[in-house]
Amino acid sequence: MGCMSSKDKDWSAVGNEKDSASATNTAATTNATARTVATNANSNANTKEASKLPQGRTESWQSDGRSLQEAEDAAAQIFGNMSVSSRVSLSFKCHGLPNVDSLLSKTDSFVVAYIDKDEVGRTEIVSNNLDPVFATSIEVTYNFEENQRLKVYVFQADDRSKNDQTAKIDLKTYNLIGTARCTLSHLITAPGGKKTLIMEAVRGKPNITILAQEIYAASQTQIIRIALSGHNLDKKDFMGKSDPYYKVYRLHETEKGTEEVLTFKSEVRKQTLNPVWDRVDIKMASFGGDMSSPFRIEVFDWDMNGGHDFIGEMRTSLQALQAIQGTEKKLELINPKRKGD
Repeated sequence: MGCMSSKDKDWSAVGNEKDSASATNTAATTNATARTVATNANSNANTKEASKLPQGRTESWQSDGRSLQEAEDAAAQIFGNMSVSSRVSLSFKCHGLPNVDSLLSKTDSFVVAYIDKDEVGRTEIVSNNLDPVFATSIEVTYNFEENQRLKVYVFQADDRSKNDQTAKIDLKTYNLIGTARCTLSHLITAPGGKKTLIMEAVRGKPNITILAQEIYAASQTQIIRIALSGHNLDKKDFMGKSDPYYKVYRLHETEKGTEEVLTFKSEVRKQTLNPVWDRVDIKMASFGGDMSSPFRIEVFDWDMNGGHDFIGEMRTSLQALQAIQGTEKKLELINPKRKGD
């Protein structure tokens, strides 16, 4: 069906050369380089008082029947008794949000997370979707022996937010869709590090699922520079072209099997079958934490109504991309529905 290739000259250092590669027959192409950089592991969290957010709701901390001490003891078993603190990545997805947008579209939303009274991060905006999956994870520091209360707020985005960026949004001027709360220790020690919480919402009973994963020291500082391009992608639009974008999914192993976690979503390239997406720097943790960790890439055709058309997918690893870099070898991009065409 298609293929992918990696042609960078130097994998270990980021050079100034312009990345260039192509793939054929419904394919996306990757140029990837990796580097280790000294990054600040602590997120640049904006500190805001929770009292500035919409008020009038009674706080109820959702638990699972365990005491705080029992949850902390379980966390010590997971992270090790010698640890004082650990960096944790939080991923979010919602289900059944109320449609607070116009009749012609669906809700645009984003998540803001607080630990006690301190804001620790915001996701990107997901548009026109009542079941949004957010690609931006939020990193927090879990401190043992502390009762850290996680508060999650889901806000409605509007016409003032023309792109996915939420860092400069004044929350006091945006409509609150719903909230959810739990202690960080109960989340981390839940089965698979995942909890689904019923939200206190403007209407209905939507829920939000939060996945917590420890970030290992090496993957906190290693950065992967990756550039993808496509050639001869499927024609999905009426005018004979597509508006393609891609997603990267980390594969998370749980007791119930493999779960996919969305970790990156590219920009949309309009009206082209040969897209060249921006080169981006992504933390190693987003790919699973090491060079051999498998991850999946999906390519879609963007539609204004939210019904994005699937173009193709591939499963690979950074190790596999490194192995073919600088060669003519390619990795296939497949649309399972078209097997046998």
